[in-house]
Amino acid sequence: MKITLPKVFVFTILWSLLGFTSIWSADRGASSAPTADRQRLEGSAADRGVYGEGNPVGALADTQAPSQRFPGDSLVDCSSLAGWAVEWDGAMPVPALSLVDHPEGKGVRLDYDFLVAGSNPPEMRHWAQLRYDFATPVDLSGHDILRFHYLGGGAKNHLQVWLHDETDNRIGIQIDRVTDIRKATERAYYSLPYAVPSRGIGASVLVDPEGWDRGDGTFDITRVKKLFFAVSRDTSTNPADVRSGSLEIGRVELVDSIGRSVPADFEKSEGNQAAADRCVAWLVANQGLGTPGATGLLTSWVEETPGVAHVYDQALALLVFTRAGLDAEAEALAERLVELQAPNGAWYKYYRVADLAPDPAGTLWEGDVAWAAYALSLYWHASGHVWAREAAVNACNWLKGRIAARGADSDPANDGSVHNSTEANIDAWFAFFFTGGFEAETDTVKDFLLTRAWDPGRRRFGRGPIGVDPGNAIDVHTWGAEFLRWISETARARDTLSYCPGTLYTSSFDGSVRGLDGQGPFSVWFEGVGQWVAAGGWGGDPFLDEINANQAPDGSLRNSPDDFHGEGVWLSRWHGVAPTAWCYFANTAPVFSQGLIRGTVFDSGGITPANSGTVTIYSGESGQAVARGAIHPDGSYVVAGLQAGHYVVRASSGRRAARNIGLLDVELARYTTLDLTLRNYWRWRNPKDKPAKSAR
Repeated sequence: MKITLPKVFVFTILWSLLGFTSIWSADRGASSAPTADRQRLEGSAADRGVYGEGNPVGALADTQAPSQRFPGDSLVDCSSLAGWAVEWDGAMPVPALSLVDHPEGKGVRLDYDFLVAGSNPPEMRHWAQLRYDFATPVDLSGHDILRFHYLGGGAKNHLQVWLHDETDNRIGIQIDRVTDIRKATERAYYSLPYAVPSRGIGASVLVDPEGWDRGDGTFDITRVKKLFFAVSRDTSTNPADVRSGSLEIGRVELVDSIGRSVPADFEKSEGNQAAADRCVAWLVANQGLGTPGATGLLTSWVEETPGVAHVYDQALALLVFTRAGLDAEAEALAERLVELQAPNGAWYKYYRVADLAPDPAGTLWEGDVAWAAYALSLYWHASGHVWAREAAVNACNWLKGRIAARGADSDPANDGSVHNSTEANIDAWFAFFFTGGFEAETDTVKDFLLTRAWDPGRRRFGRGPIGVDPGNAIDVHTWGAEFLRWISETARARDTLSYCPGTLYTSSFDGSVRGLDGQGPFSVWFEGVGQWVAAGGWGGDPFLDEINANQAPDGSLRNSPDDFHGEGVWLSRWHGVAPTAWCYFANTAPVFSQGLIRGTVFDSGGITPANSGTVTIYSGESGQAVARGAIHPDGSYVVAGLQAGHYVVRASSGRRAARNIGLLDVELARYTTLDLTLRNYWRWRNPKDKPAKSAR
């Protein structure tokens, strides 16, 4: 990044924000400031004091968060057993149907046991289900989501949900291995989008099932007659895992996500610099440079044995080290990533930390490769090391090859993408864009995301191409919103973010922690909550408070307050690099903004580095404070996560201050260095002691 100063004015002024008279100047001299500039740069009284103590990022928008969940209309309240029946697979014991207390008030409960009594060898049956018969057919076309509240216990089996119309055509879905969820104080709920042809909404996770009688081959959403909740036995080889359990269904609702409200602007949360610093300290300790056996990699999950380094996690750590100005740590990690890069430009999904052995399955994941390329591109911009860019280019060439290979296959659904995953294509766009030289691929992936992955009816990204995988995942909304903002599609960015609170808001099993899950939802996923806050999601401050409150004393963060594995979701109490890195980003600045300003702050006289204090960045246009960084003991500072634009930089330490009043033209993804010299505020109180005006 470079700094463009076509005409820099550095001068003396009264610094009213500190509450006392001070002098701020850069090392190029000083001159008098015009009154208009002083007012513009200081801002109004309302702009001042936007930081609490230790908070690096001020709240830039005071928006009202949307409701935690989309309002729902009751379809079945489950307050009685009327209309309910049980069905089961052959010779298994008769499942029990009962009405029980439930977080929704009442719930309908199914108790089942798949073991055939007296069978030798043991014989297991396969399914048991609850069936609800509507007295008359119901019209679901005024909504687009079926939401139900459920609890489970015992075995980890599959949950199937089916709708039948009056001619027994059906749509449904199987949700894998989720029947063992048990929350003590908070309901578990699940949202299933369905197609509403009359409203132009075709994307649905409730689909025509293969291998089932489809009646006349159509499904009439306006004439729904039956609703099924079925437990389908998992294929686990251990009968104890899948034999018996229970399923409770609470209130079943209809939701209209299409008519949801969308806040008018994004929300900027006030970060906590102390929490961010603890994240950095833990990541540094995890890498352990200088300790025997250190490889430059970080152990992704400290509780996992043997320790492995997932490439995605290494990319996040490299971004943190680069943005925090930790040159030694960033260089060691970047060098190791380059060394591990395969000749084709890709990386395996993970490597063992101890001996660098790669994933024995040989997994190559496009999202990981894109994240590594993105992180190396930032490191190149910050360090100037050409070898880092060469590695990023090699990775982007591999991603480019994936586009070509998918375009050459027989499935047109793959054209213009690196993978079916929307997330992977968002990752690839950022890798192509910031590495540079891949303009055609950047446009190709952008077109895929806007036309194939975007659900125009629900105004949000799908988990994959609409019509292929219209499921829900928080990454596609948070990272997708940042992608949309980069291409000036801010309305779409707000739209896709607004889908998260209504579908992914949840709590921990004991109700003590609230936040968002990545899918489901089942419990709070701290990494996803960090993504939400960093992306400008609403209600970010209380969510950020939850993250910071759950930070361990050593600075690390858990994956989740709970352990739960199902529907492709992995929640764990393990402490890891990814949640800790996202805690850092949530407390500082969005991960996809690469602008960096760094330098050294000198004490009075411009010789001795300052050893403490703060550097604050102000918008050159509005004069509003937008970011803050700490002055380290060696006088260095780094402020990261800036968009391209004009900025004013001010440093303060004790009762000394320095400020560059000229507009710093920070070009995107270029590395700006700015040194500032502090002056004692009382040295210039006597007018005759003021420095001479600059000849410039």
